[in-house]
Amino acid sequence: MDWSRVHISALDVQSGKMVRLEQVASMSGDQNMMVNESAIYDRYLTNGALRSLRN
Repeated sequence: MDWSRVHISALDVQSGKMVRLEQVASMSGDQNMMVNESAIYDRYLTNGALRSLRN
């Protein structure tokens, strides 16, 4: 599997706090990053999926 690291820095101008996000391959709790996975679209991005996530 090919993937690349991504770092994002975000500044909250009202509080002055800086946050850095990092793309990682996996996290605790069996959470794994998925890329180019067709099931992601069906699970999270269809109209029906968005409606079910709203509840």
